[in-house]
Amino acid sequence: MARQKHPPKIAEAMNKFKFEVAGELGIPLNDYDNGDLTSRDCGRIGGTMVKRLIELGQQVLVANYEAAERRKDIKLVHSQKRPKAAKGSQVAARTAGARVYYVAR
Repeated sequence: MARQKHPPKIAEAMNKFKFEVAGELGIPLNDYDNGDLTSRDCGRIGGTMVKRLIELGQQVLVANYEAAERRKDIKLVHSQKRPKAAKGSQVAARTAGARVYYVAR
């Protein structure tokens, strides 16, 4: 099975990420020829990249889970008129002119 090519923006971002990781590890990485690098150094760069990408993915999963939990606490209320709020309420100021309102349960 042939290796899939990444879109240009993703490939560029990964390349920048690779150079950033190499710089942090103190490994001299060049744009053109890296024939003088050892397999150990290349593995350190790739391994560190994978480790950070996994951490980033975990953070995204946690953020998505927390957002879904917050959405469970909000119910959607359709209304033709604005809901009446107490004087000086921030809810009334934020929802002025809207037709769909989110109200905490």
